[in-house]
Amino acid sequence: LLNDIFIDDSLIIKKFDVSTETSVTSKNLIVDMVNNINSVEYSINKDVLDFIVKNYRKFNLLIDPDYVHPLERFVNSPGFRVIDQQELASFKSKKLLEQNILGLAEMFSNVSKFYLPVRLDFRGRLICVTEYLNYQGTELAKSLLEFANPSKVNVTNESAISFLKIFGANSYGNKIDKLSFADRKAWID
Repeated sequence: LLNDIFIDDSLIIKKFDVSTETSVTSKNLIVDMVNNINSVEYSINKDVLDFIVKNYRKFNLLIDPDYVHPLERFVNSPGFRVIDQQELASFKSKKLLEQNILGLAEMFSNVSKFYLPVRLDFRGRLICVTEYLNYQGTELAKSLLEFANPSKVNVTNESAISFLKIFGANSYGNKIDKLSFADRKAWID
């Protein structure tokens, strides 16, 4: 869709204070990568969505939509400090984010497949164009997404197993993702 006809956003997000713009040449493999990533079909994991909606109170998964923060009643009082304003703003932001993610997930739950388009920033990093519900978002957002056309990893496919191990190590975090691929696979083993 980023073809300068229907949508005129360029593939690369520009930065205002960079004098030399990043460009894509005809031989640049980055275009193929972006097109391949943009072609991945997603759907909503209805089981996870249903579990969250039914059990968020029981397991304290989300901020209760009816909950009013205790600082709310002091907003207009003279003793309402800047730190209180920041805490309340942070709370409201998180609550709104969760409600937006769940609302989008509910809206897309009956859609068989949808796409999450990406663009590049000036450094070459991929950025999801969609807000709230995307695989670069919060744990809530990531948990609600699944591949619309999943495939199985065959135990005889060494390449697929290697990538699965690297993904597992990356998901663990704690400096594991700074190790080489071989070290990450060994760490999982």
